Amino acid sequence: VNSTFSNHFAFYRGGAIYNDGGQTTVTNSTFVAYEEFIIQLSGVASIHNAAGTTTLFNSVLVRTGYVNCSGVTADASNLADDNSCDGATQAGTDAIGLGPLADNGGPTQTHALLPGSAAIDHVASAACSAAPLDGVDQRGVARNADGAGGASADECDAGAYEFQAAKLTLSKTTDPAGGTGFPFVIDPAPYRLDFKFGSNGNAVFQFRTPLGVALDKNGNIFVADTDNNRISKFNGAGVWQTSW
Repeated sequence: VNSTFSNHFAFYRGGAIYNDGGQTTVTNSTFVAYEEFIIQLSGVASIHNAAGTTTLFNSVLVRTGYVNCSGVTADASNLADDNSCDGATQAGTDAIGLGPLADNGGPTQTHALLPGSAAIDHVASAACSAAPLDGVDQRGVARNADGAGGASADECDAGAYEFQAAKLTLSKTTDPAGGTGFPFVIDPAPYRLDFKFGSNGNAVFQFRTPLGVALDKNGNIFVADTDNNRISKFNGAGVWQTSW
């Protein structure tokens, strides 16, 4: 429950889980396996059920070069980037959109869901409010956060990590040196937009008293440019896209 398996490998079967009897249940967990960390043998899977039953719920499985599952039972609440996991919903690796293994808060490392991930709001809210999750993810962060921007009965994210849509505000503590490189920070801390862009002026890529910032689920940045009387849209790299 609420577990992350990353860079796991096996010399024979079951890089993360090998069940040789009994009943194994996996709930809201994330499995990320990479080819360079295993010896490539036919049939090697992240989760291998040799005997008994292994059932997956609300989990995310991503692999490179070999299969995610062998002999498991899984429904559409799961996401996998191949067709080996029974009835799991299939999505491409890029569509599933996992960040690197990192300290994203909590006592153990996780793979964060990137903005626009197919895992965001993929699971019924009721499933994540009840035991064994009891409304939190691996980090202890509240489940059922509306990450896709539209309220529904499916607000829980698949996998061990619950995406929290960031609220952005403009830092006003100091003026940028020389009127360039306006600093934007994400509230609440410790999340941060780790670059600066723009300069003082009225060109499309410039600002005059920018007082509001917002971020959409695709990572685009919207700036309310007060004295230029416009809203400007920039991509995640700070490149101007359009204004109105």
